[in-house]
Amino acid sequence: MERRSASRHVRAFSTSLPSPATHITTRPPSATATLVAVLVSAFVSLSFTLLNRFMLSSSEFRALFSLAIAAIQLIMAVTVLELARWLGLRRLVDEQATTPVIPSKYIDWEAARHAMPASVAYTVMIVLNTVALRYVNVASFQMARYASVLFAVALTPLLLYQAVPMRILAVVVISVAGCLVEQAHSLFYTSAGLWLALASGIAIAVYSVIAKRSLIRLGNSVWRLLRYMLPMAAAQLCPVAIFSGELSALFNVYFIRSFGFWLIAYINSATGLAITAALLFQLRYTTPITSIVATSARMSIQTALVVILASGPVGWQNGVAIVACVGALAYCLHAQQQQQQQQQQQWQKRQHSASMHE
Repeated sequence: MERRSASRHVRAFSTSLPSPATHITTRPPSATATLVAVLVSAFVSLSFTLLNRFMLSSSEFRALFSLAIAAIQLIMAVTVLELARWLGLRRLVDEQATTPVIPSKYIDWEAARHAMPASVAYTVMIVLNTVALRYVNVASFQMARYASVLFAVALTPLLLYQAVPMRILAVVVISVAGCLVEQAHSLFYTSAGLWLALASGIAIAVYSVIAKRSLIRLGNSVWRLLRYMLPMAAAQLCPVAIFSGELSALFNVYFIRSFGFWLIAYINSATGLAITAALLFQLRYTTPITSIVATSARMSIQTALVVILASGPVGWQNGVAIVACVGALAYCLHAQQQQQQQQQQQWQKRQHSASMHE
């Protein structure tokens, strides 16, 4: 009886999600589309991350009021998103949006329900990442982000009902080991920092997997997920900033009245929105595991670029991390393309058999 109920539960869950042949218009995405999605996401994320690092390198308020500023920037990101919708720029985020996906006077409560888990995971990820950075150094935090791919491997079968092949697991372990070589000489953990770093890594993996599931349920529309996820995340993060005391303290400091503070905050919110959209666009064409491996490769390259821009030599440890992450990403993309080819062949067989029956 237990097996029957479990199989019935899995069957019911699978029917609520679109099958690979239906949630993609005609066939699985080509290797070119997947590669372009990864490269565009990497370019946007890397460019805007370096821009934020340059703008906020001498900021005196980011570390002191990080939760409050994150809440303010989320609210600003919602306004930027609405401005983009008003200007018709949604086609840059979702090429399927030939007509207004969400009119201004209409809210799709079903879409909001599907986006709610992703908004909760997004808020938890922001809070844990912000708090973890107060207890660990940057190298330790980056290592936790590298290790988040291991948690994605564990969560993919549980939340997406997709098995992870052993060869993918081996490649993931190799990439994490390469990143460990890069950061081993700089790691520093306190007892609280260790648990917070692990929690932040788990939160990143949970967000990637849940965002992928939400994208599937929303017809792979990045625009629809952003449209509902960001306002709900802002509504969830504001009480956290209020009860932490940061928001009231922020409005008592002198720079809150300066034009430069609000200009930097608004630019940073726009760049953060671009990074979030780029990562969701990447998730649309890849798996959560491939997406996190791609993020790890980007972070390794970003570390090397920061060292080069600072006129410093790039160590062999960083080279090992780049080779390991880029190699793992290439293999994950190759394995995904093989799986997509099999799905395409199965879809063609079903279409052929359906036409024969007619």
